[in-house]
Amino acid sequence: MRATDTRSTRSGVAAPLALAVLIALALLSALFIEASLADRRAGRAALGAVRASAVAETALERGLAYRLDSAAASGPVGAVLLHAQIGGVDSVETTIRRLQPGLMEVRVRVSTRSGGFRVVVGRVAHVRLRPDSLAPYGLALQPLPGHWWVATP
Repeated sequence: MRATDTRSTRSGVAAPLALAVLIALALLSALFIEASLADRRAGRAALGAVRASAVAETALERGLAYRLDSAAASGPVGAVLLHAQIGGVDSVETTIRRLQPGLMEVRVRVSTRSGGFRVVVGRVAHVRLRPDSLAPYGLALQPLPGHWWVATP
C-alpha cells in the first residue's frame, strides 16, 4: 500500500499574505520618502526666492544710483533710457523708462534657477529726475516718498 500525502495538494495562505504585506510596506515607505523630499524641494524653492529677492533689491539700488544726462529729461514719453541685461547664474534685466516729464520708472527683473525650480522676481520703482550736484549737466534719480517700489512676479 502506498500512502498519499494530502499536504502537498493544499495551497498555503502564509506566502501570499506575506507578499501582500511586503508590497504594502514598500508602498508606504515610498510614500514617506516622497513626502520628506517634497519638504526639501519646497525649502530649496523658498531659498531660491529669497536669494532672487536679494539680487533684485541690489539691482534696484544700482538702477537708482544710475546717472542720466540732460537729454533724458527731453526724451519722448515712454522712451526707454536704459536697458541693461546681465546673464549668468542670475539673469538680471534693468530698464529705466520715462513716464512723463520729470517722472521715471525703474524696472528690475531677476530670473534664477534653484533646486530645479525657475524663480522670477521683479521690482518696479517710480522716481523723479533732479539735478545732480556731482555732474554739471547730469540728472540723478530720487525715489518718490511713501511706497515707491512694488514687488512684481
